Amino acid sequence: MEKRFGVVSADGHCRVMHLPFDLWSKRLPSKFRNDAPRVVTGSDGTRQWVVEGRPWSGVGWAGVGRGPVNCYTRAGLAEEPEPGIFRAANAKYRCQDMDRDGVDAELVNGPYEQISAIKNPELRVAVVRAVNDWARELYEESNGRFIMLLPRPVCRSICTPTRAAGRARSGSG
Repeated sequence: MEKRFGVVSADGHCRVMHLPFDLWSKRLPSKFRNDAPRVVTGSDGTRQWVVEGRPWSGVGWAGVGRGPVNCYTRAGLAEEPEPGIFRAANAKYRCQDMDRDGVDAELVNGPYEQISAIKNPELRVAVVRAVNDWARELYEESNGRFIMLLPRPVCRSICTPTRAAGRARSGSG
């Protein structure tokens, strides 16, 4: 990462409402297919995340009741510049936003508190592992500028020291 501005933001967020629609369908074992997080579209066209057969989160700021009152519309930017692609969870768009804002890198709080609402512990572990793998890919795609944070209690409950050490040795997280 080239340091141009001397600024690191440490209060970014990436919530479930902005995640790629195929994040878990591409990464979870088939045994979780029925309960895995996914986006469904209602008869009125409203999109919603569901998990374990129940509502989990709206999609985008409009889906959680914020509509035009959000950081993107205030800046004159499209929150969803491509269908199903949200600025908050895309390395290309997030880096464009950092450049515009004069930020070298961003420490981003991930959707872990929402993930903790998943009742099946085995599914919850698989979901966290998948989001961690995706976050590592974002880090690589952003050339080290987009850094997703994992709260310690969640990591302690799902990461084994062997898995973490293997990633550290391979340089992948």
